[in-house]
Amino acid sequence: MIKTLTPATSTYLMDPAEAISRLGIVSESSEASAATRLVERCSAVLAGELGFNPWYRELEERFEGCLSHDLDLSARPFTLLVSVQASNDEEPLVEDTDFRVIPSDRDSGEVRLWRPCGWSAPFSAGWAAQWVVQYWAGWWAPGATGDRPDDAISLPLDIQEACWSMVAWRWSSDAADPTIKSESKGGIRLEYNSLSPGQVLTPDAMGIVQRYRPIAM
Repeated sequence: MIKTLTPATSTYLMDPAEAISRLGIVSESSEASAATRLVERCSAVLAGELGFNPWYRELEERFEGCLSHDLDLSARPFTLLVSVQASNDEEPLVEDTDFRVIPSDRDSGEVRLWRPCGWSAPFSAGWAAQWVVQYWAGWWAPGATGDRPDDAISLPLDIQEACWSMVAWRWSSDAADPTIKSESKGGIRLEYNSLSPGQVLTPDAMGIVQRYRPIAM
């Protein structure tokens, strides 16, 4: 079970200001507002195609006790461990003494927590406790607010370019003018801006996404 403790402050996968500049749009215009909304929509579609939440946020993940030496954290890329402790104990475990953080895949940022005695659940008053892990994961995205932590990992440039390829294609398409939601042509009503995962990825974006998707086991 995993929940968000501190949500991401940005859900963009490219800087809207950069998109506005590259599209040659005047800032603080209606077109600029439309372009910003388009960046947001394309970012959401791209994140859905990546198969994981890419934005920097703080999480709490709970694990049932097990005999394995490893706990595999779900979110990636992992950036910072806050604490590991049993749900019935106020004292957290000590990193590098009680357990170690070991990269499972350095390219994807996946990690596991290794404990030499295993992760069997401690008992209290006849019931088994859970292991509670708090950590930060995700990329620091354009538009994120607040002071950037030293541990934060910048959003990869190729992900930003994938988002840009989608924005540019949608903006230039006559059938996808982001300032028009619907219109009638020849007696047929056309609905625009209905972005959905897998529907409008450009070939460039798809090629980049495939490099970051989790590998199905």
